[in-house]
Amino acid sequence: MWHDRDNYQYKLRSGSESGDILRYRSNRGFTLVELLLAMTFLSTLLIAITLSTMQIINQYTKGVTIKSINLAGRDVSDMFRRDALASADALRYVTPQAGDGLGRLCFGTTSYVWNTADRLQNQTAYRYQNDTGTGDPRGDMIVLARVKDAGAQYCTPSANGRYATDIPTSKATELLGSREGDLALRDLQVDRVVDKSDGSQALYRLRFTIGTNEKDTIDTASQTCKPPNDDATNYNFCAINIFETLIQG
Repeated sequence: MWHDRDNYQYKLRSGSESGDILRYRSNRGFTLVELLLAMTFLSTLLIAITLSTMQIINQYTKGVTIKSINLAGRDVSDMFRRDALASADALRYVTPQAGDGLGRLCFGTTSYVWNTADRLQNQTAYRYQNDTGTGDPRGDMIVLARVKDAGAQYCTPSANGRYATDIPTSKATELLGSREGDLALRDLQVDRVVDKSDGSQALYRLRFTIGTNEKDTIDTASQTCKPPNDDATNYNFCAINIFETLIQG
């Protein structure tokens, strides 16, 4: 038995046993518990970063969708007011149900024509026609068209009570900028608020709703996007808003 510690360490270094002990000391690393703790911390950190990133992306996408709807609504509202002021004719409004599936709002020289949201979703909506007047099956669906219409012909029924449904591309401008019907004018109401007895133009309130048009994402009863926990909803890409404006007509 060695009592001299320094001599013992010297003997270990000089003997065959010393290599094993030194090798053992140099190869010592993290214990299993330490590795598990480190991996748990890294996993938690990665999950937190991923969830935060997804939340930021979702909020950004929702904000862009809402902004696009609000911009479209303001542009349409401004056009309604300008065309009403420029017209000396009385305002005419034909609901989609009465207008052979196309809603119509006519100001005398300019008219607005639109398909319902259901028709756009089912791909049964009326489409723009080419300049020859013949139907073009490849034409884009009419979402909300501003049409040159002298005499408000699109709001005037024929002798058999039918309304015109042909919208030539040369006379129309698509206002919602959608080729696949992913936006829609979902509702429009016209109320007379001031009736002029002197024969001048009356004052109307236009209340209209514009929204995204993906199927089963909007609650039609409340005209709101379905909540994120609904299996059918696409909440981040859903937006709807109601706009009001006063016009003379």
